[in-house]
Amino acid sequence: MKTIIFTLCSNNYLAHAKTLGDSVKQYSPETEFIIGLVDQFDAAIDYSGFEVIKYDQIGYDCFEDMLSKYNIIEFNTAVKPYYLQYLLNKHGEGTKVYYIDPDIKLYSNINHLNNLLDANDIVLTPNLTEMPNEVDLGELASLRHGLFNLGFIGVKYSDEGLQFVDWWKKDYEIIV
Repeated sequence: MKTIIFTLCSNNYLAHAKTLGDSVKQYSPETEFIIGLVDQFDAAIDYSGFEVIKYDQIGYDCFEDMLSKYNIIEFNTAVKPYYLQYLLNKHGEGTKVYYIDPDIKLYSNINHLNNLLDANDIVLTPNLTEMPNEVDLGELASLRHGLFNLGFIGVKYSDEGLQFVDWWKKDYEIIV
């Protein structure tokens, strides 16, 4: 069984991504950490320490169209399902892949997350865990931005997991 945590960032967030990677090494050293670079390599930047996979190395032709329509923040968001699909297919059966935003840091191991993915195909983080008694800003934000916070998602290699990622990709393909 292979467990992977990846993050996505542009060059300006690389230090954040490396901090996340350091925390993965510290608390879950058996977990592979990958940085998806959604930018161009810059000779002045040190990319060492972790595997870095640039967006144009994962084999999707639609990224150039996305770049013409999205700003860099939108593009970083739009490539998430593509990286998930790439990593799941590359590593195959028994693989668990987690996306974590680059400005997050681990403070314990991820065994509890692995247990959740043993029992489920997808693990998401809800923005709300209880309905408020009155309308509040959190509820309004969920109406505008969705019920789940995709600064974190876990997907295991399974029929359901792969179908979910494919469905998610189609959302961006319709726009492009």
